Amino acid sequence: GLSRLRVFLEQRVFGCYRRNAAKKIPLLQDEHATSTKRLDECERELDALSMDRLKASADQFCHEFCAELREAIQGSIIAPPALFGE
Repeated sequence: GLSRLRVFLEQRVFGCYRRNAAKKIPLLQDEHATSTKRLDECERELDALSMDRLKASADQFCHEFCAELREAIQGSIIAPPALFGE
């Protein structure tokens, strides 16, 4: 009884799997192609990087960050006149 039920259910599950696999394979192939394309783009981008370009980019970021920080704190510090004069 139970062994035949188990075999029957396993066959049903396997049949459902095979029917749905045909629908899933094209989706998986499309996703694989997209992922491969993205990976190739990333590898090209990494190959194009050079130490000079990275240094220039880091220097530019630091300069922009310091400029923004300078603008943010400009005039925001109030010194007590009793301590430091006017």
